Amino acid sequence: MGRQILVVFLGVVVSFLATAGCGYFLYRLSDSLGHQGPLLARYILNPAIALLVGVCVGALAKSRAGVLAALSLAPWALGFLFAQRQSTSHSLILALLSVLYLLIGMAVATGTFRIRMRNTPSGFVRA
Repeated sequence: MGRQILVVFLGVVVSFLATAGCGYFLYRLSDSLGHQGPLLARYILNPAIALLVGVCVGALAKSRAGVLAALSLAPWALGFLFAQRQSTSHSLILALLSVLYLLIGMAVATGTFRIRMRNTPSGFVRA
């Protein structure tokens, strides 16, 4: 139980550190990107963050890697909905993207966990 809590906490920390790193990356490229920066962030960098968190959680989890990845990504993904006031249609798009990011993280964490368990020698107990 303690390791699962630590994995969720680590996933939350990784998601926010990766967000800060991507923000710095976008800042450095802001002169050359112009108005495409938000599109790059929303459609390329945010799924990459979900992938990164999914891999980290899947590599460290003992069980239920998908659920742990969803719990790790929830504060980050739901932050998009509450960051600023949006119109109803824009809020719906952001909500769907947040769900998509959660699903990406869950799928990657589950895949990473299964690959790690498959490569574990049979003498070890899979807890």
